[in-house]
Amino acid sequence: MGKFQNPFLECNLHYLRAHKIPLFRRESGGGCVYHDLGNLNFCFIYPERDHNKDKNLHFLKSAFKELGHEIEIGSRGELTYLGKKFSGSAFKQKKDRAYHHGTLLFKSNLEHLERSLTIKSKEKVNQFETKASKSVSSIVENLPCRMEDFLSLFEMKQVKLLDSTLIKDFEPTFENIEMKTPRFRFENTIAVLVANKGVIESFEFCEHPNLSFHHFENAVKGRKFIESSMTQLLEQEIFKDDRELKARVESFILELGL
Repeated sequence: MGKFQNPFLECNLHYLRAHKIPLFRRESGGGCVYHDLGNLNFCFIYPERDHNKDKNLHFLKSAFKELGHEIEIGSRGELTYLGKKFSGSAFKQKKDRAYHHGTLLFKSNLEHLERSLTIKSKEKVNQFETKASKSVSSIVENLPCRMEDFLSLFEMKQVKLLDSTLIKDFEPTFENIEMKTPRFRFENTIAVLVANKGVIESFEFCEHPNLSFHHFENAVKGRKFIESSMTQLLEQEIFKDDRELKARVESFILELGL
């Protein structure tokens, strides 16, 4: 997902966990994308003064034309074929350098893609208040072109391809996902939550059947915004026998997608 996005709005976190699909946050802006071995990533790296995303996109367009595919360039830097998107782009600039990277769908699992990036209903979106960047939904399709043919074309043009052994492996972490999520407020029929940069600022139940609910609200403030922060708290002596509290907290976690 993009640098300034909220994973609870952009992804189906339950689906990702069930299918062991890791979630990462990149350093560039833009929307959330799905990666697998049927998707090829590209990246143009330049000194900042030479950065030209339109030139990069037309370079890709001409390459596909050589392979017999007429593609179009959209207003947001997306590439489409016969009206369907198969590539999205993101950009990052620093004072002395810039990069432009993106996706190319050749043989991606589109079912995983669609279900991983399920678009939330208007009702669900309205439960959130946030300034986080939101993805723009599009109809996507794999390009009817072999990835191998595309790569061979670049080799013939003597374009240097990155040795994959040089790429560092890294794991999704709390510091990279939740701690970089912009402040947001989530409200449903159970409670109202405000979290910022991975920390719970406030949590208030809509109803308070007993004192345990008030105690839980105070105890959860300042904790890390991860599922275990709430579920472990429920195991404390003061809360562990309160079945109603446990049921409401677990329902809240499920609806939020934590």
